[in-house]
Amino acid sequence: MKKRLLSLFMAMMMVMPLAACGGSSKTDAAGAGSGEQDGTPPPAAAEPIVLKVSCQQPESHANTQAMMRIKETVEAETNGGLILELYPGAVLGDYTLTFEEVMLGTIDVSFQSLDGKYDPRIELTFLPYLFTDTENRKTVCSPGSNTYALFEEILSDLGIQLLGIYGEGYVGVGTNVLCPEYGDPTTMKDSLIRCNTADSNRLSVEGLGYPFVTMTFADTYTALQTGAADGTFGNTAESIYTNFRDVVKYFIRYKSIAENNEILINQDKWNSLPAEYQKVFMDACQEECLKSFDSAEEIDAAYCQKLEEAGIQVITLTDEEMAAVTDNVRRHAWPKMAESLTQEVIETVCKDVGAELEW
Repeated sequence: MKKRLLSLFMAMMMVMPLAACGGSSKTDAAGAGSGEQDGTPPPAAAEPIVLKVSCQQPESHANTQAMMRIKETVEAETNGGLILELYPGAVLGDYTLTFEEVMLGTIDVSFQSLDGKYDPRIELTFLPYLFTDTENRKTVCSPGSNTYALFEEILSDLGIQLLGIYGEGYVGVGTNVLCPEYGDPTTMKDSLIRCNTADSNRLSVEGLGYPFVTMTFADTYTALQTGAADGTFGNTAESIYTNFRDVVKYFIRYKSIAENNEILINQDKWNSLPAEYQKVFMDACQEECLKSFDSAEEIDAAYCQKLEEAGIQVITLTDEEMAAVTDNVRRHAWPKMAESLTQEVIETVCKDVGAELEW
């Protein structure tokens, strides 16, 4: 009898661990099942996407500061999934080079000015004396306008996605030689002015009555320092203060062109980004660009004051002088630019501005 009881006790002891194990398996299975019902398991950590971003201006410049805010927003809202690696001060090359690099995809993103080397229509927002006020400018250069849609299409044909048009101040002439006839566009001046290769810049300088030499932005400081050029056209008051305040004596506020910088990304790289990353990046760029148009006039005035404080004389044209240069530059530049921009572009811009271009 005792032997039977002992055998039964031993059998029970052997079964208990198995039962415990079975109970544990059942609980785990139930836990896994309920987890699948509540949602998919968290995905494995992925490597962040890093975009190389070229900024034409130095860190202190307003548009580079804007890109730094975009970087902060994008990285926060993607939880570090999309990283913007900034290279300010044109260290990756002049804007003509970085545009090519974005087309090729060797630079992912660039915040820069443009010219019409690959397509003359790119200069559509640079018609001299086109904008009459901030609201005109905002209408033309923001999503929803006919001009913006056409601009996106032109850049897309070159393999580039437009992320935004960033408005800066109005350009003038920074110079070491102040010609007495600066307000008379019909008089040919005797100071040589540097400009870039864009038709809008060259034709503006001609319309203002200056001889010119085309030169890259990167070479301009040395040219002004050595006297290879007497002045530079195509720079806002901020750009003159940031880049050339040590090598110019005067800034003439011709306000002929509203300076824009564009935020560009390689089209293939853009298409490879997750849709949620695209939205975060686009929204951050558009927010900064929209604010830029309202602040451009204030920044312009503030930097004119800074130029004065740095010992640079700021020249403001009278209403009569401004009317004269506006008329002369338009008559000189618009017909020639219409030939390269095409009639379609001219009509598109005019539709958004609500005016007719006459020459």
